Amino acid sequence: MPAGEGYQSLPIHTVKVTSTITELPAFALQQSTNYKTLRLYNPWIKDYSLIVAQRKEFELMLPIKRN
Repeated sequence: MPAGEGYQSLPIHTVKVTSTITELPAFALQQSTNYKTLRLYNPWIKDYSLIVAQRKEFELMLPIKRN
């Protein structure tokens, strides 16, 4: 496909998570988005919480808020 054709990638930023998030829907609201969008950008999330083991971290992709 020639350059400039097709869909443009969505603007994102990443958030490093080093501790457990017990309520992802509340976390998403704190990040100015919602749980459905959080799941859209991170399809590997399968639950309403994110358990992070010691010395582990996750990177969550989130949309950049447009004006």
